[in-house]
Amino acid sequence: MTHSFNLTGAEPTEPGLPPHLTAPVFTVPEPQAPQVQYVRRSKVDALDDLDQEEPDEPYHFELRGQQFSMISPEDADWVTITAASENPRLLVHILMPEDDRLRFLQLGNVRLRVLKGLMRRYQTHFGLPDSGESDGSARS
Repeated sequence: MTHSFNLTGAEPTEPGLPPHLTAPVFTVPEPQAPQVQYVRRSKVDALDDLDQEEPDEPYHFELRGQQFSMISPEDADWVTITAASENPRLLVHILMPEDDRLRFLQLGNVRLRVLKGLMRRYQTHFGLPDSGESDGSARS
């Protein structure tokens, strides 16, 4: 069903009116229910194979004569590592194996410049962007 509207009140075929005064008639179609189309997925991408990949080679470093290692962020739980991104102690807790972590924390008095240097070298080792930067960020 359609509805017609004449906005001027004049009949479109009224005799004697010049063509420019002929009233336009607008036809509005009856609204119809939207058509829903379901797309059949041709393939589901299974990610279980990624979970079975061998872990990346850890980052190894030495401090005060002791050797430590840190796992790749790619091999850490994404929820945990995201939550720890602004907390260096928690980040060390997540990225170091337990025995290394305990020895590292027992060192005591690790200066912030050492921790910052460690994280910079860790990021370089794994090809990560600098802290506070993301891909495509501009520096002024």
